[in-house]
Amino acid sequence: MREMQHFTLAEKVKNLLATAGLGIAATADPGYSTGARVEIDDPGSGEVAVYVAWRVHPTLYHHFLTVDPARLAADERVALKVQLEKSMYQALRSVLEYAGFRVDRATGERAGELHVTPGPQ
Repeated sequence: MREMQHFTLAEKVKNLLATAGLGIAATADPGYSTGARVEIDDPGSGEVAVYVAWRVHPTLYHHFLTVDPARLAADERVALKVQLEKSMYQALRSVLEYAGFRVDRATGERAGELHVTPGPQ
């Protein structure tokens, strides 16, 4: 039953984001897909939750991986990637909160993503 709640939450989040005009990433690999990636939290964790991450276009992602670390701060395409991600995370948060979901910053190995749970019932 708990696992079904996780899947239902993930589908609700994906449907909402798609309805808002935001693309849904087809794969977990950021090198191959663009848009919001919705992943189910550990179904055994006790909390019904999903994680949402934004995937920029694969060309920006691949460029980021190839830039010399000493040049990251000065690279224009890296700056574009960072700004796009920042803007899209704000949009994701805004849409999800408007719809009544609770949205927090993820921590630990999921830092940088959004932790989404059902809002108050």
